[in-house]
Amino acid sequence: MNLYPHQRNEVERFGLRPHRGLLWCPRSGKSRAAIATAIRMRDAGMINQVLITSPNGVHENWMVQELLPRFDANQVWQWDTRRNDADSRDMLDARRGFRLLSIPSHLWTMDRARWFFASVRCRSATTLLIVDESDDYAAPSAKRSRRVRAFAKHCAATRILTGTPWHDSLLHGWAQLEILRPGLTGMTYTGFKRRYGVWETRFGPHGSWPSLVGYQNVEEFMSLVREHCSILTPADIPGMPRTKNRLINMDLSPSAAIETGRIIADTDIENAGVRFGMLQQMVGMCPDRLTMTARLAHRGRYVVIWCRYRQEIEALSALLPDARIWMGGTSDRERTSIREALRGDSAHTGGLILIAQPQACSRGLDFSRAELMVFHSHLPSVRLHDQALNRVTAIGSGTTPVYYLCNSGIDAHVIQRLRLKTRFSR
Repeated sequence: MNLYPHQRNEVERFGLRPHRGLLWCPRSGKSRAAIATAIRMRDAGMINQVLITSPNGVHENWMVQELLPRFDANQVWQWDTRRNDADSRDMLDARRGFRLLSIPSHLWTMDRARWFFASVRCRSATTLLIVDESDDYAAPSAKRSRRVRAFAKHCAATRILTGTPWHDSLLHGWAQLEILRPGLTGMTYTGFKRRYGVWETRFGPHGSWPSLVGYQNVEEFMSLVREHCSILTPADIPGMPRTKNRLINMDLSPSAAIETGRIIADTDIENAGVRFGMLQQMVGMCPDRLTMTARLAHRGRYVVIWCRYRQEIEALSALLPDARIWMGGTSDRERTSIREALRGDSAHTGGLILIAQPQACSRGLDFSRAELMVFHSHLPSVRLHDQALNRVTAIGSGTTPVYYLCNSGIDAHVIQRLRLKTRFSR
């Protein structure tokens, strides 16, 4: 298997370590390093089965790019709701020898899949559990997180893979480290919050509640992470390009400036909630802003435009009739066609303008062919923002210009918050 130096170093030095996390930046080859590790563990007699769980879009990439090209089809099993249960049970028969099982993350919450986990658990003592995009399980009380943590206790080895482990909150680290090795943190989630969070009591019309205002003992936490995980940033990987970010400041139309100014004057921006989202939509639908985005889209053959709201997508699609759309509700056939266009398949040689929602497709897609990326509207979640931003990077690819549109204090506030969170997470 062809590996880059950082992947080879990980496999050769730590390939036989039972519990290890790969906290590498997006598009750095985590999945290939994990597969090489699985092969080494199999050859050493440590495991006889690999269970890979990942979100839907990433789940398909595992099958197409990593598993089917490298292993016999009889060794690879993918969850399919259309498959006959008898055929699935036959594939899970222990007499089949080494096998690789790939499942989407939502399967952990499905009661109808209990038989599957019961079959896998029979061989869990020789199972390597690979949890891709482990930040998807960061909420400790979520059903999928609880079930993955319970299953990990019975596995011979575990690997967690993510490029955005706790970008939005350091407290997201607890559940991921407990998946990596149960009991690794040595405390419950409540104790973890007290140890690493700074809290203050806030009061409102319905009572008081504790509010997270900062973090403490960060170096202690990071020393624990470094002991059990590999951490790589783009600067640590030879050939990994950095994006070239540019901010385009625009003026609101007089009527929009008056309206947003009036609303902002009556709004606590830090705690605006739904009202803040309404302000973002109002700014994103400004005609000048839509026109600027459409003009930028014509500067390249492969262009990605990120929009947070459906109304913005509909307005831009009217200005860009040839653009493709990926958002919640996009059909599987259309998503497959877009993936083929992004790969540059022979049937798709005319370029692509893609208007997408980060909530729907910031994971699993390869935008390294993109010549331009535009953030028409901005996400307050630094995790989703970084996942969307780093889709355009790939080892050996060129630098992609990324444009951020800004025409109000709302945009400036979100961008500033993103920068602060990004500085902390890095």
